[in-house]
Amino acid sequence: MNGTSGAVVPFSTNDNGADLVETSLLMMGLITARQYFAGADASEVNLRNDINSLWNGVEWDWFRQNSQNVLYWHWSPSSAWTMNLKVQDGMNA
Repeated sequence: MNGTSGAVVPFSTNDNGADLVETSLLMMGLITARQYFAGADASEVNLRNDINSLWNGVEWDWFRQNSQNVLYWHWSPSSAWTMNLKVQDGMNA
């Protein structure tokens, strides 16, 4: 994502939308920051509230591609689930 405009910066033609792994990494960082900024002053309370809003706003089920019992790595607004990469252990591949 372009930090100034918010526009998508695609990794590739079909990787220009939602990314489960990148979203997960971002959320881990935000949860870490939420725990670190544990003060009672208004700025830290507001930061934690903003992080909670972002965390609660992630539609993790979206990455199940029509409620399947597996998570998918990518979704594209122009190519849908074309990449079709499942996130699973090697035992179930």
